[in-house]
Amino acid sequence: MSTFKMCPQCQSEYENIEDRRYHAQPNACADCGPQVFLYQNKRKVENIDPIEEAVKLLKEGKIGAIKGLGGFHLACDATNNKAVARLRWLKNRETKPFALMSSDLEKINQYCEVKKKEEEWLINQSRPVVLLKKKKNNLISPLVAPNNNCLGVMLPYTPLHYLLLKDNFTALIMTSGNIADQPIIGDNQEALEKLDRIADFFLLYNRDIFNRCDDSVVKIINGNNVFFRRSRGYVPHPIILDFKLKEVLALGGELKNTISFSKEKSIFRGFKECRNFKFS
Repeated sequence: MSTFKMCPQCQSEYENIEDRRYHAQPNACADCGPQVFLYQNKRKVENIDPIEEAVKLLKEGKIGAIKGLGGFHLACDATNNKAVARLRWLKNRETKPFALMSSDLEKINQYCEVKKKEEEWLINQSRPVVLLKKKKNNLISPLVAPNNNCLGVMLPYTPLHYLLLKDNFTALIMTSGNIADQPIIGDNQEALEKLDRIADFFLLYNRDIFNRCDDSVVKIINGNNVFFRRSRGYVPHPIILDFKLKEVLALGGELKNTISFSKEKSIFRGFKECRNFKFS
């Protein structure tokens, strides 16, 4: 946020000890803070509300590249068979399930069975993708997770997500914005260049993402929380031990590896796939 200089009103709030925004460093408004904009056909679309336009395009069955917290998502209406089939074809992803995002628990309960513990994970502040059992005869396209009795679902975790979903969709597909076997994209220009073949439009903002981070994925198995992917919201939170360890670096296998290391009484784990990180 250092690149966004506060306007006089925001600066006044920041400096006023009686204001709830006192010393809130990301304090900003529509005038001085990050801006949202929409690109289509390689051009910035002017004189429109970018979020309303994105909702309109998604309802028409279009695919959007939407900038999130840790990188881009490729999004489309999860109830639209043609849109989902087209996304599978363009992303070269034959059967691997897509993650979904719905605005609230009421929407999720329309197409998935949600048990108490699963609900607790869904509303957790880290907002992981939670694997839930599908309900029969639901509105979600069968192409979202073919040959699978579960759907991976999450709730919104940025204001932009809430604005997109509010009263608009049963669910959106929100799958990692990347090319096959490449890391999630976090840079605007890189997204415009590499995802142009897939996305019909781009919903961007002008705040940089410094650390790319995929969505975490969890499932409740026999009452236990099993992470299929430890990432956003959980990395690099350590495991605290009651004894000291030697300093050990563990790199895992060749594919889908998780880098972990120990230091004194802590184990830092879950640096998912070293290809997502830049080493200097």
